[in-house]
Amino acid sequence: MNRLPCVLSVCLLLGSAGLYGCAGHQDSGKALQQASADFQKVKEDTDVLRSAPKDVIRAGESLARAERLSSYLGSGADVSHYAYLSSRYSEIAREHSNLMLSQERLAKMDMERQRLQLALREAKLASAQQQGRWLEDQILSLATTETDRGLVMTLGDVLFDAGHAELKSSASRTILKVVQFLQINPRRVVRI
Repeated sequence: MNRLPCVLSVCLLLGSAGLYGCAGHQDSGKALQQASADFQKVKEDTDVLRSAPKDVIRAGESLARAERLSSYLGSGADVSHYAYLSSRYSEIAREHSNLMLSQERLAKMDMERQRLQLALREAKLASAQQQGRWLEDQILSLATTETDRGLVMTLGDVLFDAGHAELKSSASRTILKVVQFLQINPRRVVRI
């Protein structure tokens, strides 16, 4: 009678160990399928193959080892471990690819920024040159002559009424040209 409970407990223990082993095999099978799917995605992506070939190779080697262990004597823990490594290497390869693509986009944007800055500088230079030519034309229209003392402008005698220091209303256009000239050439000194 004493033997029956002992045999029953041993059978129960062996049965639960067998069920645990089957459950572990199912978990390792799922991990192996997931690793295989991850590796297949990485292997088909040309950007990943170009940017992280070593990581793709490591993922493939880990997956092959996990598959060998699952078909032979390997334990479920070993299969899960190598399947996990394969998935991580696939993820690392994908992230390396994303990093490289982001760096390429950044380099292209930086080149575009430099090109736009150069175009802006050229446009400002062209605008300043055009404004300088316009100003020269305006100065020439004011009847200027270059002397050893500087530039002499003859503005005419219609700016003031005789005997008064107040400008006429018709003189504002001529004075505006002089003001613009002085704003662009702040080093010039005016003597009246």
